[in-house]
Amino acid sequence: MAEIENYQNENPGDYVGLEQFVESIGGEFKVSTNITGPTTAKGAEEALAKNSDPTSTDAIAAAGSLPSDSFTVAITSFRQGTSPIIDVTGSWDWRNDFAGQTDPRDVASLGFNSSCGARSNPRATTQDLNGGVTNTTTLYDSGVTTNSVVWEVDAAVSGFVNSADQGRVTVTWDTSGCTDTLQAGFIYEGNQGGSLDSISASFGALSIGYSGGTLALQKSTAPLTL
Repeated sequence: MAEIENYQNENPGDYVGLEQFVESIGGEFKVSTNITGPTTAKGAEEALAKNSDPTSTDAIAAAGSLPSDSFTVAITSFRQGTSPIIDVTGSWDWRNDFAGQTDPRDVASLGFNSSCGARSNPRATTQDLNGGVTNTTTLYDSGVTTNSVVWEVDAAVSGFVNSADQGRVTVTWDTSGCTDTLQAGFIYEGNQGGSLDSISASFGALSIGYSGGTLALQKSTAPLTL
């Protein structure tokens, strides 16, 4: 599993290559995005790449809002053969021409539809626009009672470069003994200008309270059946 995570960290957005790598070691790869829902690796890659085009018609925000295409989100899962142990990863990617966040505490959440089995080892990584590793996340809730693991993401800007331009959050799920249909979903809420007051999350839902004026944009993936 570590080799797969390393590949994902070193090649963010390369879903075709990631799928090929996973399958080359006898694993199973799945992906869903906020644009396509569950799709092929090629479909995810093409849809997300198109969204990053700075000439997009949504590139200019309406007054009082963030551009609707400021960032994209995706969720992937992989397991070794028929192993009950599944790594689930949520990822986000801000537009390369977007910077300037203030009070920039964003929130990422991986939600699960079942409490069966055992989830462990929540981890995260972030990278700036140049690919440098920044690690600006803080685990907020391990999801023991909510089935949703939540991280705060400090997306501060330095020299017009977003320190969390892209990132990934991952949880390992041992589904031994589970008989339910297992699903996971990823939600990310970008925030500009407001301080976080409260966060609550569940499968398919993320609610955040702010103090002060804020511009917030939330994106979520369709549930991925594992």
